[in-house]
Amino acid sequence: MAANPYLQPSLGRLLIDHCRIGHTFFRPQNEDMERRLQLAADHHDAFIVAIEARDEQAVVDLVFEHWELSRENMEIFIAPQGLKADNFAPFQEGDNR
Repeated sequence: MAANPYLQPSLGRLLIDHCRIGHTFFRPQNEDMERRLQLAADHHDAFIVAIEARDEQAVVDLVFEHWELSRENMEIFIAPQGLKADNFAPFQEGDNR
């Protein structure tokens, strides 16, 4: 990036998103998330085996399986849970907020 002022904001956002995804994905909160984490690790092991075997079709198949695994729950990885609107008192005229 060489401290490019145009790309630095994008890199910062990418690093934040990567951290959030890692924090969410690698700290499973239920059995389904634990299962998905194990399946993702199994995919990575299978990638190594397929690449060593030079099995291009196996790699392609794994890529799509791995993407689908992430795609199914992408919203929990990239978007933090929102705040409920009822947590905020309605604005009243004359409030000094």
